[in-house]
Amino acid sequence: MRLGIFFHNIGGYHLARIRAADAACTQRGWYLQAAQIQASTIEHPWGDFSATVLTTGPDVRPWLDDWNPDVLFVPGWGFTYSRQALRWCQRQGKRAIAMSESKYDDEPRQWWRESLKSWLYIRHFDGAIVGGQQHKAYLERLGMAAHRIFLGYDAVDNDHFAAPVPSPP
Repeated sequence: MRLGIFFHNIGGYHLARIRAADAACTQRGWYLQAAQIQASTIEHPWGDFSATVLTTGPDVRPWLDDWNPDVLFVPGWGFTYSRQALRWCQRQGKRAIAMSESKYDDEPRQWWRESLKSWLYIRHFDGAIVGGQQHKAYLERLGMAAHRIFLGYDAVDNDHFAAPVPSPP
């Protein structure tokens, strides 16, 4: 099985999530490819890591056509590239999993926008991975079935943050 995961930029906390996903995939004999939309953080001071940098800019479709993942982890639904990825999955018959840390109380909500969001995007994802119970409750409120929402998106690299910071030269 081929899995894809992408972010706008890959930072230290993204890397922890990618490494955890890669370890789980490797145990099952699956393949994971990670990509980032922009190369503004191509240097990764937190360790050896290689990700595909999409030379197509925010258009993820060429990468998806090339990698052709069976399952795609999509960063939310609010970005144009996230919606492109969701539509690509629908057209290709692939599974789309939303990655979200949005909560109902993040910002003022308007019923009609929430309804559109649910109808246009949320109900088309096959599942979601979220940071905690409040994030799960928000997706349920938007119409995603509870059994399709999983916790665990809040992974961070505790060892990295616990290590002493080297002194400047």
